[in-house]
Amino acid sequence: MNNSYLRAALLAALLLCLPGLAQAGHSSSGHGGHAKSSAPKHSSPKAQKHAAPAADAHAAPASHGAEAAVGPSPEAVLLELIEGNRRFVKGRSLHPRMDLQRILETSSGQHPKVSIVSCADSRVPVELLLDQGIGDVFTVRVAGNVCDTDEIGTVEYGVEHLGTPLLVVMGHTSCGAVKAVCTGAEVGGSIPLLVDNIGPAVERAHEHSGLSGEALVPLAVEENVWQSIHDLLAHSAITAELVHSGKLKIVGAIYDISSGEVQWLGSHPDEEALVSARLRGHADSHEDSHSEKQHASAHSHAASNTDAASGIVSASGKQAARADKARPAGRPH
Repeated sequence: MNNSYLRAALLAALLLCLPGLAQAGHSSSGHGGHAKSSAPKHSSPKAQKHAAPAADAHAAPASHGAEAAVGPSPEAVLLELIEGNRRFVKGRSLHPRMDLQRILETSSGQHPKVSIVSCADSRVPVELLLDQGIGDVFTVRVAGNVCDTDEIGTVEYGVEHLGTPLLVVMGHTSCGAVKAVCTGAEVGGSIPLLVDNIGPAVERAHEHSGLSGEALVPLAVEENVWQSIHDLLAHSAITAELVHSGKLKIVGAIYDISSGEVQWLGSHPDEEALVSARLRGHADSHEDSHSEKQHASAHSHAASNTDAASGIVSASGKQAARADKARPAGRPH
């Protein structure tokens, strides 16, 4: 009796389930395409939660690409350097991006955020004193932080090709190269050609202060920062154009080797005039070059005509000479 009851109950349950199974089968087989397209609309919160990361994964590269295209502003980068130096002075450096992971990240290419012209002095480790990491700073180091042909070309690579929005020209206290010029020290080899860029800065510092010798060094160090920026803008149309278009900011700075602090000087006082002069000179040089090419072309054309005329005259002379040679002696011309 009990077995019969159980069998009946199971059969009843099965019969009750058949319509639902049949409807589900009809829905999945006959309208599978519509069911797929409508599934996200009726998906459960749990399903939506699992679907969200996939959408974020697609959105992230687009956001990253936009950031890479726009990049940080010069002001944002400068603020980061200021904060980095503060940490360094307080002994709280983070030493960011200095691990193997960063090495691997930068092995396929560099994307620095700032270019810095600094002195080659061993007491001025730029990345450390600004608490920056591997691949953050495109550094140009040279005695006296001068900007001559090689340095200017390197800076142009940093600000144009690598696209750094900020350029810092950093001098430092007790600079040996500046001191050598201030004191008239004897230097040999190629050093005179190196420090001759510092001469105008020392002269201006002396004119403004009346000081000389070692007492002049602190003022000359600052003047030399301005001199380097002046030389860069005066001789680099690429850099001047980037500043003019707002894509590049140039600031001066002085590092104190006694305290570790960086004094930020801001932009060159005559930056606008220097940029305008360089761009005008660049435009004039293009016009002069075009005129020279036209003149050279005209000269070449005239020379060709002259050569052609000379050839005709020469040929006529040769023909006349041959005719004279062929005439019998004494025959009238």
